Amino acid sequence: MSAIRFAKAGVDVGIVVADAPAQCHFYGEVLGLPKMGEVQLPNGTLHIFRCGNSLLKLYALSGASRGSPAGEFGAHTGIAYVTLDVENLEEVLPSLENAGVTILTPLSQFDAGVELPEPVGRVQASFAMIADPEGNRIELLQRHRVGAAN
Repeated sequence: MSAIRFAKAGVDVGIVVADAPAQCHFYGEVLGLPKMGEVQLPNGTLHIFRCGNSLLKLYALSGASRGSPAGEFGAHTGIAYVTLDVENLEEVLPSLENAGVTILTPLSQFDAGVELPEPVGRVQASFAMIADPEGNRIELLQRHRVGAAN
């Protein structure tokens, strides 16, 4: 079997949304992701935001209703959260809280105690978990390099 050769550094994520204006405001204005535009499709509108080398695609489908992302973390299989690697977690987290963003997990520290091959390296980070207006979980992760002044 041939290995996949990736065309870009990054993974695009698509989220079906029920309230496109609220979700676009959250990802564009609150989180500050640049909006790249909209694409009209036969059954809805795709709102595209840039996130580093990746794209976040909010898909406003005709007739979509809110699902149920509620429940304890890990209670259901499937995609549980999206991680955004940030450089200024301690600075941005209070701003998000002041903007009314739901903080699911407050600022925390994590050290797996293992060294993995690059580009992962030592899994040591500060993180927080937030929710978008429809309850989708977003991990904000600030990685620390062992021996670095972070």
